[in-house]
Amino acid sequence: MQPRTLFDKLWDAHVIRELGDGWALLHIDRHLLHDLSGPPALNDVRTRGMALHDPELVFATPDHAVSSQPGRVATTFPLGGKLHAGLKQLTGAMGVQLFDLGEPGQGIVHVMGPEMGIVLPGLTVICGDSHTCTNGGLGAMAFGVGSSESTHALATQTLRQQKPRRMRIRCEGRLAAGVTAKDLALHLIGRLGAAAGVGYAIEFAGPAVEALDVEGRLTLCNLSVELGARFGMVAPDEATIDWLRGRPYAPQGEAFEACRCGVQPRRNHRCRCRRPDDHLGHQPRARHCHRRRGARPGARRHRQRPRGMGRRARLHGPAGQRTDRRHGRGLGVHRLLRQLSPRGPARRRGGGARPARGRGRARLGGAGLRERQACRRGRRAARCLPRRRLRMARARLQHVRGRQRRAGAAAAALGLHFEPQLRRPPGPGRAHPPREPRDGRCRSGHRPHHRREKPGVNHPFTTLTGPAVPLMRPNVDTDVIIRIERLTTLGKTELGPYAFEALRRRPDGSEDADCVLNAPRFRDAPVLLAAENFGCGSSREGAVWALQGIGVRCVIAPSYGDIFWSNCFQNGVLPITLPVAQVQALAAQCEGGAPVTVDLQACTVAAPDGQAIAFTIDPLRREALLHGLDDIGLTLKDDALIRAWQAADRRRRPWAWPTAARPRP
Repeated sequence: MQPRTLFDKLWDAHVIRELGDGWALLHIDRHLLHDLSGPPALNDVRTRGMALHDPELVFATPDHAVSSQPGRVATTFPLGGKLHAGLKQLTGAMGVQLFDLGEPGQGIVHVMGPEMGIVLPGLTVICGDSHTCTNGGLGAMAFGVGSSESTHALATQTLRQQKPRRMRIRCEGRLAAGVTAKDLALHLIGRLGAAAGVGYAIEFAGPAVEALDVEGRLTLCNLSVELGARFGMVAPDEATIDWLRGRPYAPQGEAFEACRCGVQPRRNHRCRCRRPDDHLGHQPRARHCHRRRGARPGARRHRQRPRGMGRRARLHGPAGQRTDRRHGRGLGVHRLLRQLSPRGPARRRGGGARPARGRGRARLGGAGLRERQACRRGRRAARCLPRRRLRMARARLQHVRGRQRRAGAAAAALGLHFEPQLRRPPGPGRAHPPREPRDGRCRSGHRPHHRREKPGVNHPFTTLTGPAVPLMRPNVDTDVIIRIERLTTLGKTELGPYAFEALRRRPDGSEDADCVLNAPRFRDAPVLLAAENFGCGSSREGAVWALQGIGVRCVIAPSYGDIFWSNCFQNGVLPITLPVAQVQALAAQCEGGAPVTVDLQACTVAAPDGQAIAFTIDPLRREALLHGLDDIGLTLKDDALIRAWQAADRRRRPWAWPTAARPRP
């Protein structure tokens, strides 16, 4: 038997039907929803007159636009009130389990799933969040999707997916004191690049990865998307099983033992002599991470601060600082956060309190299982401090540059309130952009051009002729295409005026005449020329809707973010991949506004100089664009096959179905 990777095994186990050319109809075991992308997907299913295919496999929680203030309600953060109301109303009407504000289980969506035992090794997991790959730290095949794919999964409990290439990153040696999984991930990104994982499913292996605790593995997989990969995985072992044991939604008793039957002891992952089916074969173009220069595997760990921590050490202070609990002397902010953190003390010797993932996210993390304990612990610690020392600790917490307040319960214990920050906020400490109304609407007189075409409706795509606007900036992410604040207040058809807002507008809201997107010759240009890794970052489908709102129906670039690329096809936008040299040559010819012609029938791009540039596209994607086909209708033709596969899977894996193990009260 040919050796298979862990990803291969999980992929093969969930294929309902092979569709040809590497495509397959995959069953989805868990579908997670949040307040930003969940309501549009649920509403789309309802407006189509459909019911959820398997509501017991769907779980929801508000996390993207809710306040972290103690005693918060849905409207404490004004922009999130409408989103929360929509999620609550739709989940109640459609039979979806909702972990609402103030209830155990509410938290960041890709943290709530593992902590509640909803996500298990060997499952397929999707969510409308690019960091869904976090769940791969438990050995699940988890990936982010857009709103259209989320709708497809809600209606059919399946997704049509093309199998990615596989990459194995093996990390040798041992992590030095103070080096965490986040540091390891950032080292990989710095060494390999932000687009190294595009088109790949990454499996992390090696002694350095095996030595991580489960939280560290989840963190490592969380940052797979920053490498450009849609999937990140770590093989499960006994540590994974021990971590899941007793979780509220995890199987109990014999069902739990059946869940662990395919998990190998950790020592087998180190063994170089295994049965062919059990080892992870090397894949083409696989990259390997070795230990840092100068790090010896047998070196003794020291308590002093590791070299190279520099700014982090200055921010957090020395970890070995002693504390006089009676008088509070020497109790630094890093130590206070370690005591009050809802996740407990930091798990490494040489570091202080760890900042949260992402930029500007102050949402209350976790599933809420330990927040109350953390609050009680925080109040006890605060009573041990003299009043003056407590004021100093609060002041220092508020003024540390770049700190992310992951410990919402710790902040509550100190009487601090951190307003939630949307991703990449324009102003520090504010949930709304500077010099703009709080409701997120545009300023008076702000009337950018846009083409009145309805986003989200797939029109047949045959040929397209018009100017091609060259935006030759590498790594343009979806936050640049459309800011998340706009998605909280605007519908699909209203996003066009705000596309590339940070590039097209000055801080005062006026048009930037130097931006190529504002040039009169490129108004309503139907083709966009872009550089490498266009559409990376978040999974938000609003980026494609915003492009449609300014008239773009075709994007030509050397490479794309995986989820953005898929979202384009779901909405009738054609993403063409061409070599860097050809894209640059085409951009030079189009500087003056000369038109290009895209012919999907012939799979060619006619340049202004008359040259016909051929491109390749998957046949299934091509047919869907040519005829404006809807994936949901095509998949529902196989509904009998889907239900037969599910019936067999219930007998084969009863532990994988939530009805097999009811949550404990």
